[in-house]
Amino acid sequence: MSTHRSASPEAASLEAADVMSYLKEHPDFFEQYPQILALMRVTHAGTGGAVSLIERQVAVLRDQNRSLERKLIELVQIARANEQLSRQLHDFASELLGTKSLSDVIAVAQDKIRELFNTDFVALRLLDDVSDDFAIAMDEESLEALFDELLNNNKPVCGRLRAQQSEFLFAGNAGEIKSAALIPLHAAGPLGLLALASRNPQQFNPTMGGLFLSHLGDLVSSALSVHVRQ
Repeated sequence: MSTHRSASPEAASLEAADVMSYLKEHPDFFEQYPQILALMRVTHAGTGGAVSLIERQVAVLRDQNRSLERKLIELVQIARANEQLSRQLHDFASELLGTKSLSDVIAVAQDKIRELFNTDFVALRLLDDVSDDFAIAMDEESLEALFDELLNNNKPVCGRLRAQQSEFLFAGNAGEIKSAALIPLHAAGPLGLLALASRNPQQFNPTMGGLFLSHLGDLVSSALSVHVRQ
């Protein structure tokens, strides 16, 4: 009668762990014993076929390389888009420098920002104590009531507008607004706000970066400060 007994699952697991630990401590093992490496086989997921360990490693490295290439292409595309946006902001700043009045600033801001960010609607509202232009004026109470988050953070806010906010800023077009960016305008003190809105719900989402929007707000604020009461 044979006295050989099969190893228990715990023993097999322990042996496998020992092998793994040993290989981690001796990464040159297969260099010393290449004949063992040549004998090893790894089941190919999904096919059931066996491939050599070297072939498997090459396949894994190829997959990693493709993933890195995709990430690199993504980064290059983002860099190019940012570079283009920087040039457009520079051109926008040049146009603002050429304005001679408040109405010029407002016209350039509304036209060029719509083009710059490829957005559907642009609204610029100033506090009534810095501007006499009733068409774009708002009292500070309205600003605090409707745009408290903007005032608390003093930085651009992106996402969906509340119904009252849409009505206040875009009146007849309020129903078309699916996403928006709200940008505070300030110089020595608060001036008002700039709003960009889109029919596309993803164009201004809460996760997007606010760096270029902040730069845009600074440019418009500087141009406005020359023509308003402070």
